Amino acid sequence: MIKTISLYEAYMYRVPYSPSIALTFALMALACPGFAGDTAPGGSTETMSYRMVCASEAFDITFAGEALVIATDNDTFTLPQVPSADGAKFATADESTLVWIKGRAATVTLNGTPLIDCRLEPLTAPWRAQGNEPGWRVQLTGERILFDLNYGEDRLDLRQPDPVQDGVRTIYAIPAFGLTLTRQDKMCYDDMSGRPYPQTVTLATATAEFRGCGGDTMALLQGDWQVKDHAGHPPLAAHPITLAVTGSGQLSGSTGCNRFTGQMSITGEGQVIIGPLATTRMACAMDAMQQEHDFLATLATIDRFEINESGDLVLLHGNEVAILAGR
Repeated sequence: MIKTISLYEAYMYRVPYSPSIALTFALMALACPGFAGDTAPGGSTETMSYRMVCASEAFDITFAGEALVIATDNDTFTLPQVPSADGAKFATADESTLVWIKGRAATVTLNGTPLIDCRLEPLTAPWRAQGNEPGWRVQLTGERILFDLNYGEDRLDLRQPDPVQDGVRTIYAIPAFGLTLTRQDKMCYDDMSGRPYPQTVTLATATAEFRGCGGDTMALLQGDWQVKDHAGHPPLAAHPITLAVTGSGQLSGSTGCNRFTGQMSITGEGQVIIGPLATTRMACAMDAMQQEHDFLATLATIDRFEINESGDLVLLHGNEVAILAGR
């Protein structure tokens, strides 16, 4: 008789159990729900943040090596990982504060108070904004708002206030600290690096008002684009050129002859880096093949981008427009 064993059992048969392996499986279960039934939860050497959602409250947790950091509205706990028969268990010595994760479910006790119906959920990507002179940063993550002011000399970790919508502006006000953050979906260019961002941000303190930019630069590039011009030449009518960019920077499209794929990334200073690119190798008409050669050569020179007033994507080499594309 042949016994069917789970993927987790097969892996653990080959590799002796360790807390790090167990947590790796737990995080894989979170990322791939279909995998959860075959895994035991546990810890990883990477720093990863998640949302713990219970019946009465929710808070952020971070796996940091083989420890767990809990950030609630009132307290922060750092719990070491402790041995457990299954799952991943983190607890104080007296277990007055405890998190025991099994798949997506969790047993949680905070300061001696048990919480019910707890589950682990992926944490949405934080929203960030920043400005210069003096340097400041703001991050919205989960239910927290984090301020780094005066080049990081002053730091605040506060409960995120409910946003107020004022026309096209979204406002986060914290009167107790004299802080008001306002963001608007309007193109913004960093006044030092020139890097573009999708939102314009204002941070008002009790004594001054600062301007900056916010959001994810890749959000400006994300989506499908139809090339209108490359190196001063419109695409051949019978062989249109397309581009597509994902939020993670995966670049793909058509040269009008072959498909291409690769990676597009943005440095902290706003420089665009493209490549390497891979293409299919289909033979086409001579004019289409020449267009492909010219377009790929132009694409390889791109080092910056802008979005013009018409919403077109302007890919630049230095200060020269190399490729123009629209939605």
